[in-house]
Amino acid sequence: TRLEAVRAALDLPYDGLAAAIGTHPTTLHRWRRGETGPSRPAVRRLAEVAAVADALARVYGPASATLVGWLETPQPLLGGENPRALLV
Repeated sequence: TRLEAVRAALDLPYDGLAAAIGTHPTTLHRWRRGETGPSRPAVRRLAEVAAVADALARVYGPASATLVGWLETPQPLLGGENPRALLV
């Protein structure tokens, strides 16, 4: 699924992906099991996070360690914030 692809590309645990989307990890597990589906805002947020993952993969290749390193490193162009903090 797209949820799993994004999580794998960014090497995020479920709680990290849930925070990036603005939901609870239990909610992600419910989506995966088909018990519920994401709200429209959650779908949009997942698309935004997926776009970041796709852009980083184009720049850095599929090496998730590089992607995670970039996400965790303060970036001068982002006012010294790390990109992951800006996803939540």
